[in-house]
Amino acid sequence: MAKFAIPASDQILRQFLQISDDIIAAATTQEDFLACFSSNWKYGKSLKSLRLLVEHNLSLVVETLGKWRQNTHRDISQRYGGRTDRERLLVLCKRGAMEIIFLESALEILGEYDDSFFSCKEFVSFYENLQQAVFRWLINGEDLIPNELTNLRTYVVDTSARLVGASSRINLLHSLDHFIRLLNERVGPKRDAKEDPNTARIQSIRLAGGMRYVSLSFRDDAQLRAAASFLRRAHPLAHTAAARKSQLHHAICEMLTSTLAPLVRQDRPHALTLARRFSPAAAQEWFSAVHALRADIYQWVVKHPKHIAAGYPLFTSLVCLSDDEAYAAGLDMTLEFLHKSMRGGGAAATAFGMISDSKETKETRVVCVRCLVLLAVSYVARYGHAMPNKHELYKWLERALRPVLTAAKKGSLTIQEQLDVMLPLIELAPEFVMERIILDLLQSDQYECVIASLKALAAI
Repeated sequence: MAKFAIPASDQILRQFLQISDDIIAAATTQEDFLACFSSNWKYGKSLKSLRLLVEHNLSLVVETLGKWRQNTHRDISQRYGGRTDRERLLVLCKRGAMEIIFLESALEILGEYDDSFFSCKEFVSFYENLQQAVFRWLINGEDLIPNELTNLRTYVVDTSARLVGASSRINLLHSLDHFIRLLNERVGPKRDAKEDPNTARIQSIRLAGGMRYVSLSFRDDAQLRAAASFLRRAHPLAHTAAARKSQLHHAICEMLTSTLAPLVRQDRPHALTLARRFSPAAAQEWFSAVHALRADIYQWVVKHPKHIAAGYPLFTSLVCLSDDEAYAAGLDMTLEFLHKSMRGGGAAATAFGMISDSKETKETRVVCVRCLVLLAVSYVARYGHAMPNKHELYKWLERALRPVLTAAKKGSLTIQEQLDVMLPLIELAPEFVMERIILDLLQSDQYECVIASLKALAAI
């Protein structure tokens, strides 16, 4: 495809930057200017035009955006001052708007990535600066943007996390190396002993949260091995803060659970190993990493019941990602364990430290429901297509979810908690949800059951 003439590319970029400058100029601390980004169709259209420009003139786009960010940062300080608290807050507000535009632009650019990008020296510089910027926001965003601008701060930090996710699709190991290096600087054996341990712990937790959009890809052996390396190096128990160490362990567990959730639904990379996409050695490396982490998390949760909320969803995810032999052996065992936990008796109660306090019981039930849904989704994704007779599939799903429906009909689950059971299964097994869950709950005397069922029916 022929390149645009440089003046045409320059004109489109100028239009985008002019719209961006107008948004920054209009940004105030009194108004919710974030609405401008979603309601300003000109901004949305010009933002999308960057994808077309990238295809034709990558170097111009990234170089212009980098200079715009640098110049705008300087101009905001010069124009709006920063001598009084009010002026400083306005400067932060406008810089925040600038960062949102820059970060959203970067998302569009990375969305068009192909392997030729790194042959462009301007992109290499842009990419390296972008990595520094997003991790700086993840670590320090809570400190740099005050509580008066909470919505802005949340948006900037979340967009930064999404860029980490986009970067992981380009090069997982690069993102992983960056994460581990920053983590080790704060909680590793060679961390600065003079640094306040509470500050280091808080920053480490933010780092872990910023990795929640990381994407594991499985195109070839190299990507499968990179994913295995991710599980080994991001092992929650391998990174211990000097103070309140459980908080960091939990944050990394939650990050891994979030990262692995799409794989459970897609039955990846298990389905690809059946198609012989990978070498036996690479597949073995992945499954070994899954099994090792699964065993460690299980022992950790059983030994320390206070970790159930973070540990058990991760353990269940790892059960769902096991190879055929381990999956068959662990599925029903995990199912029984969760059922006993929901009943509050038996070995599971001992393992999880069940007590009579209603808050603890409620928290355990919510976690168990979440894990049971995860198992059900995994079972359908792995076996559903291989079962022409749906009776056997539905029979297992009914057994798995029976305690969940019982809890719902007793009024123990909120409307949203019931929807969190039905919605993940609707796309995979709509007939089952309709026939065995919705129709059952519609007959309940509980108001929440009826409302949740009607909302799920609307989704179908």
